[in-house]
Amino acid sequence: MRADLDGFVNFLGWREDVPTLMSRASLHCCPSRPEQREAFGNVVLEAKVSGLPSVVLPSGDLPDLVDHRRTGWICETVDAEALAEGLEFFLSRPDESVRAGLPANASAGQYSEERFAAAWSRVFCPDTKEQTDAD
Repeated sequence: MRADLDGFVNFLGWREDVPTLMSRASLHCCPSRPEQREAFGNVVLEAKVSGLPSVVLPSGDLPDLVDHRRTGWICETVDAEALAEGLEFFLSRPDESVRAGLPANASAGQYSEERFAAAWSRVFCPDTKEQTDAD
C-alpha cells in the first residue's frame, strides 16, 4: 500500500534555490536512513542558516548537528512513527519551532569556513601561533 501524498508533499527535484525555499519553511526534515550513509548533513546546516529546526533520524552525523528539542529533534528510532513524532512536536507547537530556530541559527557558526580552516591549520601547522576569532 502506498500513502497518498498528493497535496501534502511536493517532490521538487534538483534545486539551485535552496536558501529561498528554506526561507519559506517553518521546519526542516532530513529522513536519511543509515543505509544511505549520510556522512554530514549539509542540508541541516542550510536549515540552521535559515533559522529552521531540523527533525533528523539517528543516522550518520545527523544527530551531532542537532541538539534535541533545542535546535531540532533527533528521532529515537529509524521509522516513520519516530519521524512523525518529531514533526508533530514542532508542527503542533509553532512557538517551539520559532524558539528552536533561533539557537539553530546561532549554532550554524560552529561549522563556518573560518573555523574549519583554523582547525585544519592547527593540525597541519601546529607551531603557528596565530589564532582566529573563530576559536
